[in-house]
Amino acid sequence: DQVISKAKNILPSDITQYENFYKVITSKAQKSALFTALPLSLIKQNSEIFQNLNLDLSFLSTFAFSIYALLKPGIGDNETIIYAELNRFLTVTAFDVEGPLKVFDRKTFPKNLISELKSVIKNLHTDYQIQAQKIYIAGEKSLEINIDELTSELEIPVVKIGNYLDDLLESLKLRLDTGGVPA
Repeated sequence: DQVISKAKNILPSDITQYENFYKVITSKAQKSALFTALPLSLIKQNSEIFQNLNLDLSFLSTFAFSIYALLKPGIGDNETIIYAELNRFLTVTAFDVEGPLKVFDRKTFPKNLISELKSVIKNLHTDYQIQAQKIYIAGEKSLEINIDELTSELEIPVVKIGNYLDDLLESLKLRLDTGGVPA
């Protein structure tokens, strides 16, 4: 397969040393692939941590696919959403009902978050023909953000991940005790 063949040339060691997954993304303008790889040694190291704590590890996934699994119930048919992780740096991922479409990583946190998000939204639309209908924000810096102001500035509904989780858990009739830490 062409994706695996190209990945073999990019990865620093043999592809058999990685848990990997890819999704081919076709748009009107181009065909591309989203490829994730997690070293098996890292998986083993993480699973040993859980074993040492006498906990069973039932699932381990790369970031974009883990977030997709969480957000999938909130993604409608023919809908595209953006997930923005706001910490020391900014990670923005676009998803549709099929999974991750595009990931943007900024190695520093932008001085102007609104301008940066507008730039990403424009880039998604212009370069990839992706039009987001909703933005989910998460991360430490999301706690400081006024959702109504951000929604107004971006002209797209913005939802804090904590609010989404509250609604999701309520719909599943589940309760999550965060120990006083904001979700």
